[in-house]
Amino acid sequence: MLTIETINDAAGPHVDEADLHADAAQCPYCGAPLSRKEFEEIRGRIEAEERARAAKVEQALKDRFARERQHAEAKAKVAVEQAKKEAVQLAERQIKTLKANQEAVIAARLKTQREASREEADGSRQFRASETFRREAEDGRTASANAASASEENRQ
Repeated sequence: MLTIETINDAAGPHVDEADLHADAAQCPYCGAPLSRKEFEEIRGRIEAEERARAAKVEQALKDRFARERQHAEAKAKVAVEQAKKEAVQLAERQIKTLKANQEAVIAARLKTQREASREEADGSRQFRASETFRREAEDGRTASANAASASEENRQ
């Protein structure tokens, strides 16, 4: 059971009954009796220290957030630049492939046209040669016929 004596023994220094009224308070750290004025001063200092500590923690968090944000932005910028670089490389490869395909198609068409021109030229040469041969053959037959006619005329 608590009495004034047991409270006085537990509190350390002698506390008068008057100190236990509303004007008295205890130290938040050690529990020693304090006057209301001292209690308010200690409480004010504690609150100021807590506000300062909270402000310091808040500032540290803001600084950390800013660093992390800058890091993330830098990382994103690098990723965007890398993606642009890869897109350019891909486009260059596609252009190179398309050019190569286009050149192959053009070369094939030229080859086809050259072959067709050669065949046409060969056909024209063959036609001319066959015409020449035909004419020579006709001339030869005509000459043979003329010679045969002349021989018959001479025999007569």
